Amino acid sequence: MVSTGQTIVDTVEWLCLSPESSGFKLTRHRVENIADEDSLDVYEFPPVDVDEEVGEGLVVAICDDGALALDMAAQFGALPDKWVYRGLVQYEYADCSGY
Repeated sequence: MVSTGQTIVDTVEWLCLSPESSGFKLTRHRVENIADEDSLDVYEFPPVDVDEEVGEGLVVAICDDGALALDMAAQFGALPDKWVYRGLVQYEYADCSGY
């Protein structure tokens, strides 16, 4: 849940780690939870953060190496046993949501 002024919005959040030429980029996605069993593609849900475009996320860190990137992700709430390959987060979301 995220408060946007007077409104509380049910959200879905996830982090992405992607390789860059100088290390790894950590991106946070935070979107409105508008799912139903016909629409589970979290990449298409509307972002909560005003600076985020649909499906893009916000870069929260650039790290030199993988170990540092994983440590930084943990500081943002990532769980070591919940990583999935890019493009599969919607299936994890569906499983967790009971769809």
